Amino acid sequence: MTNFNYNTASIGDSFQATFEMDQEFVSEYKKALSMSENELVSSSIFANYNIWNKVLGKPIPGTIHLKQKMEYFKELQVDDVFEIDIIINDIYSKKGKDYLIFETLFYKNEILYCKSLTTYLWGFAQ
Repeated sequence: MTNFNYNTASIGDSFQATFEMDQEFVSEYKKALSMSENELVSSSIFANYNIWNKVLGKPIPGTIHLKQKMEYFKELQVDDVFEIDIIINDIYSKKGKDYLIFETLFYKNEILYCKSLTTYLWGFAQ
C-alpha cells in the first residue's frame, strides 16, 4: 500500500469507498471486548475501522493521530453496507509542524449514520 501524499492534497479533496459491517468484523470486535455473540453492537464500532488507510494509503512514518471526534446518528446492523465519503477539511502548518484534518462520513441509503473528524500531526516523528 502506498503512502498518502500530503504535499499534493488540497482542502476539499474527497474520496469514496464502500464498507460492509460484516459478521467477521463484528465478531472480532465483540471478542476483543469480551462481549457475548448475542449482545448488540454499539455504533462506536465505526471508530475501529480504519477506512483512511484502506482508501487513501498510509500516513507517512512519524505521523501522529492527535484527536478524533465521533458522532453517531443511527444504530447499525450486521451486514449493513455503507457508502463512505472522506473529505480533507484543512491542511495547515503551525510553528513548523504540518497538520491534516479530515472528515469521514458513513451513509446508508443516503442517511448519515456516523461522522468522524480526525486530526493528524503529519510526519512529525521522522
